Amino acid sequence: GYFWMKMGENMCGISDCASYPLVRGAPEADEEEEDGEDVALSNDAADPLITAEIRASFSNWLDLHQKTYQNEEEYRERLSVYASNHFLVDRHNDAQAEGLTSYRMKMDGPFSDLTFAEFESI
Repeated sequence: GYFWMKMGENMCGISDCASYPLVRGAPEADEEEEDGEDVALSNDAADPLITAEIRASFSNWLDLHQKTYQNEEEYRERLSVYASNHFLVDRHNDAQAEGLTSYRMKMDGPFSDLTFAEFESI
């Protein structure tokens, strides 16, 4: 699961190094939760990071950067990474809005479907 953590308070191991969730699995079908939010299902369980909004954002990003993938498996993996990165950017920007960081992040660059390790290896 996920939790909110305020920077500088209730310090624990997760705040000692860069940590963010990685979404694994292959979304197979969309379902609507009781609160009305669209959630995609992965092979294991409902994945709250891959919403209809994330899918639309990813689709627009693919068009903007003219990205294509070799097969459905690679597409699903890149969507998963994109969703994880989107989550990280949203949390960072929430912290920035509270004055906890000095800059904002965006998801508009050509590397938004790469893990940090993949990006570092470029």
